[in-house]
Amino acid sequence: MNSKLQSVSKGTVGTPTFQDIINELIGIAQRMGHIKVANKTGGDLTKGTLVAFDGYDTTLAAVTVVAADANNDLPADAVLSEDIDDDEAGIAYAAGVVNGLDTSGASAVGAKAYLSTTAGEFTWSAPATTGDIIQVVGRCTIKDASAGAIVFNMGAVLISP
Repeated sequence: MNSKLQSVSKGTVGTPTFQDIINELIGIAQRMGHIKVANKTGGDLTKGTLVAFDGYDTTLAAVTVVAADANNDLPADAVLSEDIDDDEAGIAYAAGVVNGLDTSGASAVGAKAYLSTTAGEFTWSAPATTGDIIQVVGRCTIKDASAGAIVFNMGAVLISP
């Protein structure tokens, strides 16, 4: 379950504000085709990480993922909608809005987000090194250092000449 909604259902200290809950519910409604994924990377993965499918974990009954990477021939298949601890399962989306990201580097709302050469990350400019993957993964919908949003939709993969 989404961590913000989970904390509300449990009534924990630091319960999110009503607006946080509404924003999260809107974000969930805007996402399509959720995929149960397993983090078997040896480290934690954070919300907004771009991932590539890498197999299947029968214990967690989920597709295993690794961080997508433009210079290691690992195009993005999905984006994480929540933090996922190592050896745990969570949810990823091939398309949808993810809120609460740092999008301050975008030139403007509507700017294209590309798969980065830094594993799992997005960037606002296309990789330019020969042989790097060029993949548009989304567009900025809210430009902000902590409350930014991107509408993700994993695009076609090109190779930099």
